[in-house]
Amino acid sequence: MYNDASLALIPSAVGDGVVYNARPVEVLGAELVTNGDFDTDSDWTKGTGWTIGSGVATSDGTTSNLDQSSVLTTGASYKATITVSSMTVGALSFRLGSNPSDEAINITSNGTYTFYGDAGDTTLRLRSQSSFNGS
Repeated sequence: MYNDASLALIPSAVGDGVVYNARPVEVLGAELVTNGDFDTDSDWTKGTGWTIGSGVATSDGTTSNLDQSSVLTTGASYKATITVSSMTVGALSFRLGSNPSDEAINITSNGTYTFYGDAGDTTLRLRSQSSFNGS
């Protein structure tokens, strides 16, 4: 019987070199960002041109940072989600760290974006670039 046997493998998920017969459930930790919904003008360090109010953080086009310090653990992996609205021009860099080389997503249009990456340091940074004007 074994000489004539065959095996057909139809994986439903593949990741990190492992084949799963069912997609593993994503396990996330607690929300780490304080005031991530911008309900109040608090908990963020605003660079020139940034304002917080009415549930949004808005940049007027000045190149600068909007930071929340001591929220990430250097080298840890994160899932980050951001919604950008009212963008009229420019780009917004969403970084897991404060350095240009830290993992980031560069956003050039309105929408909701999710990315995964490892923190370069403890700061979560939004950086207005190329005259970014939006919320």
